[in-house]
Amino acid sequence: MVRMIFVKRMTAVVVVGTLLATCGGNSASDFGDTQPSGDSASPSTTAPSDLDSSPGLQVDPNSPLGLPALLGIEPIVRPETLVLSADDAAAAISVVISNPTECQPGLIGRVPCQFVMTFASLPTGLVVGSVLASDVAPAMPNGLLAEVVAVAAEAADGSVTVQAVEASLSDALEQGELVVEQDFTPADVRGETLAPGVTAIPAAAGLQSAGGGASRAFSPLSRGRVEGLAFAYSVDHTEIAPGVFADGSVAFDIGCGAYAGLTYETVFGVPVYPNGVAFEAKCGASQSGSIQITSQVTQEVSSSAVIAELNLEPITFFVGPVPVVLVPRITVSVSASGKVMAEMSFGVSESFAAEVGIRYNDGFETIKNFHKDFSGPVVTGSARLSAEAGVELSQSLLLYGLAGPQLSETLFAKLVGAAPGAKPLWCLTGGLRAEASLSLDLGIKDLEWGPEELFTFGTELGCAGNSAPTIALLAQDGAVFYPQSVTEPPSFSATALDLEDGALPVSWSSSIDGDLGTTAPGQPLVATGLSLGSQIITATTTDAEGLTATASVTVTAAAGNPSVTFSTKNSSGAWVPVTSISGVQGSQVVVRVLVGSHLNLGIGSCLPVTWSSALPVALASQCDFTITLGNQGNFVLTAMVTDADGLAGSATLTASVSAPPSVVTPLMSAIVVKRTIPTPVVNLCDGCLLDYGETATLRVNYTNYPQANIAVHYAWTVQTVFAGVAGAYLPMAGSDGSPNSYSERTFTAPTVFGKDYTYHFKVTMLNAAGVVLQTQTFTLTYVGPIA
Repeated sequence: MVRMIFVKRMTAVVVVGTLLATCGGNSASDFGDTQPSGDSASPSTTAPSDLDSSPGLQVDPNSPLGLPALLGIEPIVRPETLVLSADDAAAAISVVISNPTECQPGLIGRVPCQFVMTFASLPTGLVVGSVLASDVAPAMPNGLLAEVVAVAAEAADGSVTVQAVEASLSDALEQGELVVEQDFTPADVRGETLAPGVTAIPAAAGLQSAGGGASRAFSPLSRGRVEGLAFAYSVDHTEIAPGVFADGSVAFDIGCGAYAGLTYETVFGVPVYPNGVAFEAKCGASQSGSIQITSQVTQEVSSSAVIAELNLEPITFFVGPVPVVLVPRITVSVSASGKVMAEMSFGVSESFAAEVGIRYNDGFETIKNFHKDFSGPVVTGSARLSAEAGVELSQSLLLYGLAGPQLSETLFAKLVGAAPGAKPLWCLTGGLRAEASLSLDLGIKDLEWGPEELFTFGTELGCAGNSAPTIALLAQDGAVFYPQSVTEPPSFSATALDLEDGALPVSWSSSIDGDLGTTAPGQPLVATGLSLGSQIITATTTDAEGLTATASVTVTAAAGNPSVTFSTKNSSGAWVPVTSISGVQGSQVVVRVLVGSHLNLGIGSCLPVTWSSALPVALASQCDFTITLGNQGNFVLTAMVTDADGLAGSATLTASVSAPPSVVTPLMSAIVVKRTIPTPVVNLCDGCLLDYGETATLRVNYTNYPQANIAVHYAWTVQTVFAGVAGAYLPMAGSDGSPNSYSERTFTAPTVFGKDYTYHFKVTMLNAAGVVLQTQTFTLTYVGPIA
């Protein structure tokens, strides 16, 4: 039997949090027992078994990872193998992979890489068919093992282009063996990539456990030796998905080893032909740290982010003269999946040690042991949601940086929300799972397996206790309500919720009236019987376990009777409040009746008015009434209204009527406007709106013609205001009644879209000499509809 053995031991550590569980020193017996899961006939059809020993290989008792002892086999190099000297390797100007997508390092199903190499001068002995083997060099940072397939003619500068394809170890060696074990320190890191918010912690600073002492971890390489963790990183609000952040710290050690062997049939002790492959890859990992996921949004999430990536110095060892280069790489990822909501956070503190691996010897076998310790569940604002957070340590040991085993261990916190109505609301599980994959061509055998889960372990850390309900009272402090109202009675609403019980009923009380009753979830309290005055309204809810929540608001209960006020036009044409009117006998005064009410009735939206008056009162237009001063003396007029609740209101107006002068001045009534299109005749109020294309008739009356007996005539003008710009007053044509007892003009609204106009109408009464006797004004507005 000829066996080539490639072994590598690494120690590394990374940190993510503030609360760390202690992972104390443990012997190998602290690991869980491995259990067989069946044998494997082939890597593609059968799951690997869980055997923990390699038949025919004797374990080296001094190997921290329990790797095979050396057999003393002499290395035999194939004739076509060309090991580049240091000068030849340095003469490589560039080495480029021409098919990087198809030959991605470590990828299952990958094809061999193809190289285009340029040398300053052709290495001595290089021909088509040569298997080039090189140690690490500037143009070959991961070394090289490739078979030459073409050599181009020498260029003018003496350089030569060589094409080659990735080779296997059996292309370079007939037999050989070697075991290498090596510890890594931060000085061995040749490249480090950290995500935003991730910061390296000096190893000397150490980590603090939950108990306050220095955190110690089980070292997989020392088989029970207690030591500090060498690499550490803190994570401060690193975004792993939009609006989802990770905080915490994690530290870890990882030791990995791998060997590969070629077995041969022998005749009289002499190798004749190859007939098999043996391969083993194993990693021991220990970790201590904590992780907490916080969300600022409500969403479904499934995301993983690499927070730290370590490229370690390649490991070179020699089988005879052939350099074998292993390129180790370690990544740390944080993931979150499931449904998260704003202000929700969950996490776990933990420590674990695990040994995982994969072995091939006439069938695949898995290696899996673990020791764990979880503590410190952290859950806020989770409701009944389910989500999972994880910290994954992934390590690969790739031959010449291209092919080999990849192993990972994931520490996870799994939040499982209960179904609606079930209790407890949620439970938090801490767990550990491991995964392995292998892609490696050893020439005799192309080994591909995985990625596949090696094990998953979980333990319940805790469940939600009963939470108190919450209640929100939807009312403003100082609000005024009208308990006598039928159409708009006082209404109070509250939202009462409990995470375990859902929506809850609400009990109501008043500081004056006491118990007001209980409302079902989502239903308001209609309080028509509240006593008048200031009082405190309190809403209370109670969950199934007897926990309560209350909310209060101070309000005022007031009488809801409508109020009545009066206004008339002043000399400038503006409406002003009045409590009295005056004039000479035979004149008329237009009074506007304004109603205030909790029913939100405002100017221009009037209630019917009943008058108690010794003077004639007639409706002029909507809110406006014409009062005729027909008799001399002092009078009291009362206007009464009743609102939709049947509540009454009233106000009084005094009128003083004096004797007419010896010479009677003609008097003109206020302008009355009636619309004729598109509705039947309806009086329009001062400031009312005109409809699209409607025609309105404006009219004034000569109210005291019999007394004055003076001939008059009327001048009408209209002014248009558009976009704040007022135009000139333009005359309006029309006819007057005979003998000048009234005057009318018609006006038609525009038929334009999207433009607003205001129209100011003015009518002037003049005597035969052209002296102005009286002027009245009126305003109408047109709002153009949107096209």
